[in-house]
Amino acid sequence: MSNLSLKYRLFRTIVCILPAMSLPVSAQYADPEETESLMSGFENRFNAMDSLMALAPEAVIHTLSEQSLDHERIREIDEAVQAEIRLGNSSNGLELSGHLYARPLGRMGYDSDEPMSAYTAKAQLELRWNLFQSSIVNRSLRMRELQLEGEMEQLQYEKESLAMTITDYKLELRDRYNSSALLLLSNHSANLEMLVKAQSHMLSSGDISSPAVLSNLRQMAEVSRSLTVLQSETPSPVEPSVAVNVTEIDSAAVIGHIRNSHLDIRAVNLEIELTDCRTQSIRWFESASLYPFVRYSWYARTDHGYMNNLDAGVGFSIPLSSENRNRRRVSEARKSVLEYRQAQVTERIVKEVSSILQDINSYNRSISAEQQRLDEFCSYIERRRATYEALGGQYDRMTRLEEYNTLLTIWEGLLEYAYRRDLKLADLQSYLTDVPVSEFFNH
Repeated sequence: MSNLSLKYRLFRTIVCILPAMSLPVSAQYADPEETESLMSGFENRFNAMDSLMALAPEAVIHTLSEQSLDHERIREIDEAVQAEIRLGNSSNGLELSGHLYARPLGRMGYDSDEPMSAYTAKAQLELRWNLFQSSIVNRSLRMRELQLEGEMEQLQYEKESLAMTITDYKLELRDRYNSSALLLLSNHSANLEMLVKAQSHMLSSGDISSPAVLSNLRQMAEVSRSLTVLQSETPSPVEPSVAVNVTEIDSAAVIGHIRNSHLDIRAVNLEIELTDCRTQSIRWFESASLYPFVRYSWYARTDHGYMNNLDAGVGFSIPLSSENRNRRRVSEARKSVLEYRQAQVTERIVKEVSSILQDINSYNRSISAEQQRLDEFCSYIERRRATYEALGGQYDRMTRLEEYNTLLTIWEGLLEYAYRRDLKLADLQSYLTDVPVSEFFNH
């Protein structure tokens, strides 16, 4: 065998061995500058991935703070209630009435037995105090009714305020998740771009088949599509946090608290209490009248000059009907309907909360499984890194970058589960109107 043939076979052997140890041989022998560029690109990606892995500190669950759930007391509502109370208390039951009339035909209606009582003109002024129509009667019940109506107005405000708070919080969660996902996906995209660049060079030299390049091109297109969507949804990214955590919730404590504090349940409870007040306000004397009075009368008598009279007495009137009794029955029937609605609303809310808690537990199980996979793969990456360093640079860099991509794929899935779980926590927070959901975490 000639020396030329021996050198050729040795070269072919090197060509077959080096792709598994370093970069494509064509990149090393065809263009030194391109080889250096590819080598530098791979090293940059490895450094970036190692830095990214160092960004995973102990995770913190983000929930609404207690201050975020504080609802200010609406001053206008309290002022309106106080104004109505003052209006009710101003009803003192006092009435002043008067009459002034004359008899143009003075002799008509003349009482022959009492000639001194005949008069041609009369003026009368009467002051009466209608006790049952004054604010003294049922005052405390009326004040309580007005206060309950004010509480219902305040409750409606709290409901609207909480809905806006939860909406803002979900937008904040989305921005936080998108910013973290953007960080992972941008690195994933850069890795795929590096792989496609190296594989395209190998394809042009015949060192690799086209299906391998097409596979990475498809992945790169999918990642780019996701990046575009996230960038459009996140015009102002926040500081990313790529770590996640699992939290267990005391479901029994959550449901027990919601039974007593949920806005819809509290609203029905207020309606029941208001109906009770109105039922108690229905009294037999509500439409009756009892009035002490003082009356002054002045007469212009026909033949005996003027005369004055001052009278004092008590008058009353009692309607003879069953209206109040029927009104009480209507009010009691209304209360029975509200109690049925209270049970129905409570049952609905408990079912909705139970469903949310099940979803949270399901996502937590998925997070735990993905977190374990991520931890195991991070350990694998660390072992492989030590092996690569021991090889002194003679290893397949594309394989190493694909290992990092596998890590990113696991990490992205973990982040997606965490985002969905946190959205469910936000849904749960919408039922917890006065305390943050973190109060029910099992520590």
